[in-house]
Amino acid sequence: MTATPRPPLRALTLLAALFSALLLSAPALAIAPFVLDQGNITDKVGALGDRRDDVQAAIDRLQSDAEVGFYVVYVDSFGNLQPDEWANTTAVESGLGTDDLLLAIATEDRRYTWSVEEDFPLDDEKLNEVAKKAIEPELARDEWAQATINAADGYRAVAAGEPVPDSSGNDSRLLTGLLCLAAAVAVAIAGFLWWRTLRSPKEKDSESEGTPVAELEGRADTLLVETDDALRTSELELAFAQSEFGEAATADFAATVEGARTDLADAFRVRQQLDDERPETESEQRDLLTRIIDRLNAANSRLDADAEQFDRLRDLGRRAPEGLERLRGMQTEVTAALPGVDETLSQLRESYPETAIGPVAEAADDARDRMLFVGAHLDAAHEAIADGRSGEAAVELRACEEALSQGQQLVNSVVRRSQELRRAEHDLPEVVDRVDREISAASEDEADDERLRAAVASARQSMEEIRSQTAAGEYDPIALTLKAEQTAEALAEQTERLRDEEENARRAHDQLRQALDSAVAAIGAAEDYVATHRGAVGPRARTRLNEAKAALAHAQHDGASEPVASLKAATRAGRLASEAADLAERDVQAYRDPLDQRVPGPMGNSSNAGAILGGILLGGMLGGGGRGGGRSPGWGQPSHRPGPGSFGGVGTRGRRGGGGRF
Repeated sequence: MTATPRPPLRALTLLAALFSALLLSAPALAIAPFVLDQGNITDKVGALGDRRDDVQAAIDRLQSDAEVGFYVVYVDSFGNLQPDEWANTTAVESGLGTDDLLLAIATEDRRYTWSVEEDFPLDDEKLNEVAKKAIEPELARDEWAQATINAADGYRAVAAGEPVPDSSGNDSRLLTGLLCLAAAVAVAIAGFLWWRTLRSPKEKDSESEGTPVAELEGRADTLLVETDDALRTSELELAFAQSEFGEAATADFAATVEGARTDLADAFRVRQQLDDERPETESEQRDLLTRIIDRLNAANSRLDADAEQFDRLRDLGRRAPEGLERLRGMQTEVTAALPGVDETLSQLRESYPETAIGPVAEAADDARDRMLFVGAHLDAAHEAIADGRSGEAAVELRACEEALSQGQQLVNSVVRRSQELRRAEHDLPEVVDRVDREISAASEDEADDERLRAAVASARQSMEEIRSQTAAGEYDPIALTLKAEQTAEALAEQTERLRDEEENARRAHDQLRQALDSAVAAIGAAEDYVATHRGAVGPRARTRLNEAKAALAHAQHDGASEPVASLKAATRAGRLASEAADLAERDVQAYRDPLDQRVPGPMGNSSNAGAILGGILLGGMLGGGGRGGGRSPGWGQPSHRPGPGSFGGVGTRGRRGGGGRF
């Protein structure tokens, strides 16, 4: 009997390739960046099989011997994002810190990447050596678990100054693979047919519908906060660079920041649209949230693209000694101003209720807290310079720059609040008289108009409340001025249709200056508060503040040509700014509540608490993550102290990485 000939290896290989291509025609499941909440290992594709414990053991050895937190993620695909962008965003959103490393592997894309913070203890040369010698060879053979085990052992070796263990393959692996090839092809055929035929139409539709609205909204809100913080830090660093090198040398960076500012403003505008009274359908919500995320990604991409070049320009590490001297001088100036702030606050409390002082009530204490932080970290920078640790000195100085800026802003906020309260107190009688005249004029036409009668009655009641508060003694003149202006605007909505265009324009022109002054005061107070407490301020307060600024800009730009529209915009700006301040204060109060479990535990020293609240040290108060620093995910305590932000966007600022194809 003639033996049946075995299929040649070439034919087997060709057959496998054909069916592999068939399987790969199904789209890989792209997963958006996400918060790592499953410990060190996140396996979305079942790559580890029964070797998960082996991988965890290798990770534990690395943690024990080198004090490196190692996190590995297996997904099908990074989607439309570049691997480094995907990994950096995941690391940032998860709050991975200076001693943590993320290895991300996309099994279907055949790509991998690693991501660490700028101050991670291993340099790029060592990390790349581990990647080439220990990780890539195993990934090329689809040995997913072994690749991670080798990575952990490789990092442990280079941290100890030893060579990376050899990861050369064994020929037996090829033989084993050939013996299993025919069975694998059969399984592939069956699996592909099952996948194509058993999926329900509903499952197919859900794929096309995209991410659930609630998940999109959460991602959009987190990205709004993080991008707003990134832009604020970038603006501050740009201001320092402009003072050092001049506007000509920093013009390109200024243009980048302006472009990111426009993108962010567009995102906030869409967020406000979602927050307004008109309800959107689920499809409309998804479209609007996607637009927000797209605009924020554009803003971050702009900033990230220039981050490395900006760091080279400033070169804080090389110029650390002169930077230290400059910041010591700023520290002296802010500290010297604090007794005057105490005196001003004391005078304000003698004249006004606490509600009038509210936005700046704790400004002196907060400024002292920032100066305590500055003192400690300038000393740390001095020690780092003396020891030749220029990179560490740069990080300390960057944190001090923002703390000093906030300290000065807190001092200025008290001075400005005092001036605005005095001015509002002086102008309030005139505002009240003007609104009373508007009510009297409107009452002449109210007999034949039911809506106007109701508006006049409401306006009279509102003004009576204002007069009652002023007669009682202590009152908030800024709040009462805003109330009077909003009363006048509500009345004007009914009287404008009864008057000619010229009369309406004249009335609006007479009221516009005071409305603009009130809006500027309200926005200034809200901006100071958000900027110096942004570590705890959420998306709603920031959205209202951004919309208030946009309304004010419109009122100021079109005041002469369109006084009626400008008056409406100015009044709206003041109202939105007040809402922003209220929302921000609630956010901060919730954070400061000792029962609030979001408060980070170990923060190094007491001065760091205020620095995290101010967003100087990035510590994940809103969702457990922040750029360039933050808390470890919820399963454990931080293994590092939070770090400061720097010029750049959310995804890549302050991080480095590598990787490639396999």
